[in-house]
Amino acid sequence: MFLSKAELDAERFVGAEVFANLSEARQQALIDMAYNLGGEGLGKFKLLRQRIQEGNFNRAALAIERSDYTKQNAKRAKRNKELMKRGTF
Repeated sequence: MFLSKAELDAERFVGAEVFANLSEARQQALIDMAYNLGGEGLGKFKLLRQRIQEGNFNRAALAIERSDYTKQNAKRAKRNKELMKRGTF
């Protein structure tokens, strides 16, 4: 299976095992963020990573909402926040 750079960056961000256990919608939110921010930019979301690894998706969504990313990409960030929170499309 071929993974894009954004998919690899998203997987590395939370760890392969955690990523594999996320819903497809949550994976897609991280992939989209990795595509837009790059792996290095996504890596700066330390609180987001922590909340995902804890399985606390409401707080993970808040970490997205309260970030500069939301100010810069409001529509896209809102979509990713909702995907992270709900876990469904």
